[in-house]
Amino acid sequence: MKNLNVLISDNSNHAVADAKAKDWVNTLLACQNNGSTPIAVVATQVQLNELRIAVKEKRINPFEFQFNESTIRCDIDGNLYGNPEGLFDEMNCQL
Repeated sequence: MKNLNVLISDNSNHAVADAKAKDWVNTLLACQNNGSTPIAVVATQVQLNELRIAVKEKRINPFEFQFNESTIRCDIDGNLYGNPEGLFDEMNCQL
């Protein structure tokens, strides 16, 4: 499994079309970055859900990120913890 640093962005330049989100994750996983951890800049709910699915499929390690001054954690089953209310206009949305 691979590690990713996850950053949430409100900049639409980081958004990926829904139909391309799975390819976006595959590109991140293929990225070598000279030994450094790839950064996944997430701007849509679909992008975040693709990362959650990749965790559940054991393609990437569980991760955490900052949102509204809180640390949100994605566990080994792809569930989010840490009160993500308001994250992409969803309230505690689970897969």
